[in-house]
Amino acid sequence: MRLVLRADANYKGKTMLAANTGAPAIRAATTTDGSWIVNARVALADVNIAGKKTQIAAWGRNLFDNRKLTNSGGVGFLFTGNYERARTYGVDLSVEF
Repeated sequence: MRLVLRADANYKGKTMLAANTGAPAIRAATTTDGSWIVNARVALADVNIAGKKTQIAAWGRNLFDNRKLTNSGGVGFLFTGNYERARTYGVDLSVEF
């Protein structure tokens, strides 16, 4: 048996998501500050269960639940936007046979 740990982080700096329209309200709504996305996984690997090599892992994505705007667009007064995916987590079980 062995313990496997993994963590990663991604940083995205301040971003202007729309053209500089000159309108302060639109500029403020479509500019994001820098932010981090942090993910992690912990696994117990090479576990022998009934003669099969097994791994069980727990993982989480976007651990700090960052919900920042990632992109936007629009025409005239209509604007759309996408946000970071919410925090997700789970458990994986893998068996080699």
